[in-house]
Amino acid sequence: MGMKENKEEIIEIPRTIYGVSASLSFSNQITRRFYPLFAASINTPVSVMGLLRSMENLSSSILQLFWGNLADKFGKKLFLFIGLLGGGFCTGLLMKVSNPYQLVLLILFWSLLFSMTGPSWTGLLGDYTIKETRGKVLGKIGTVGELSGLASMLIIAILTYEAWSSYSLPFLLSASLSFLGALLVLSIKEKKGQIGFNLNDIFLVLKDRSFRKFLVLSLIFWFSMGFAWPLFPYITVKVVSATLWQIALINAGMRAMTSATQGLFGRLLDKFGRKPFMVIGCSGLCLFPLGYAMARSWIDLFVVNVLLGPFLSAVFVAWPAFILDSAPEGRKATYSGANSFTFGFGSFIGSLVGGYFVNLLSSLIQFNRALSLGLILSAVIRLLSGLSFLVVSETGPRKS
Repeated sequence: MGMKENKEEIIEIPRTIYGVSASLSFSNQITRRFYPLFAASINTPVSVMGLLRSMENLSSSILQLFWGNLADKFGKKLFLFIGLLGGGFCTGLLMKVSNPYQLVLLILFWSLLFSMTGPSWTGLLGDYTIKETRGKVLGKIGTVGELSGLASMLIIAILTYEAWSSYSLPFLLSASLSFLGALLVLSIKEKKGQIGFNLNDIFLVLKDRSFRKFLVLSLIFWFSMGFAWPLFPYITVKVVSATLWQIALINAGMRAMTSATQGLFGRLLDKFGRKPFMVIGCSGLCLFPLGYAMARSWIDLFVVNVLLGPFLSAVFVAWPAFILDSAPEGRKATYSGANSFTFGFGSFIGSLVGGYFVNLLSSLIQFNRALSLGLILSAVIRLLSGLSFLVVSETGPRKS
């Protein structure tokens, strides 16, 4: 099939896609950013925090191979709609949580429902893009999502500066935008499923040798990422003692930087390929735990998040582009689901190990020092796992 024919199959991108991107990012970013901080504020033990983050990561991905395969057959809109609607209900219920164990249970349900959106959304974007311009288009859509995330943090910062000190506000905003996103999804047109459902298709990606190598390296990388995730909230809430509006500004700074650089990285991806930016972005994320380990005020955290935002931008654009390039026609959601599974399983083990490691270490030395040592160890593992992507095969176009 020629390039001209491929281009004709691409559906023109409607404005609704950008609206869904904004709603999805707004809701997802708030929930994922604030529930761990809320957990720390109600004195959740670090071992339980590790369990909470690991259960979220595992439950959000364990069914993604299954969701992705179903979405390729029955339509991505359906699963995107159910995920946003169900996730919104669970987020709204977070306002009623009073102890860590209720939080674990509710986040488990939220993760399972929201897991439907990952492969469905990535697969839907694959229907609207071609390899030659995929980086540019994904960068543009991603920028809209990041701007939405930035807006959410600024709104929370303004409303909590003096008048509101409860975590119920972020959860209320997140639930509202999740419901809005579900409504917007209904107006999107998509390609009909072209391949029949078969349980064996779930394991089809493992026959792709190049993508299988990528999945193995991804598993190690997400372990290194997950190791630090249970530790960050304690630095923010217990060590730095940041208030809600300060937390919102920290995240707003990072969102501003990622919004400003995603479009640039998208264009560079189409010119130089996906691999260089995956290596730079993933290995550069080792600086986050180092920055948090040295932080002594909320300003320190603000600077860390702003300066390291471009590394996140590179990953946000290069990662989905690599997956969509690797997937054959009609299997984009399935490949995305396989990637999401490695994310969930790797970060599940990483968060569990990180939480229990620091919990054990804190019985021998001061808790704050145990946190710092855990973050430094995470930084080393992140650097090594990020550099390991040097061995993956390039998938994107390379123009001189």
